[in-house]
Amino acid sequence: MKTLFMIGITSMVGGLLLITYGYELCVNFICLGPHCPSCEAAEPISHITIYVGIAVMLGGVGFLVYSRKK
Repeated sequence: MKTLFMIGITSMVGGLLLITYGYELCVNFICLGPHCPSCEAAEPISHITIYVGIAVMLGGVGFLVYSRKK
């Protein structure tokens, strides 16, 4: 059951990183050139990344709970 515990911890950390990356895609949007793409172009990708991160993190919680029950 130690492997399930490690998979759970790794999934939770990976999900947290995905959530942070998805949030940072559009929040710190800096453009220094004359032709800057808008933040709206990155919005769908950032939302998908955040939702996938939440799903991965919840899967990690499930692995942790399952490893503790066995």
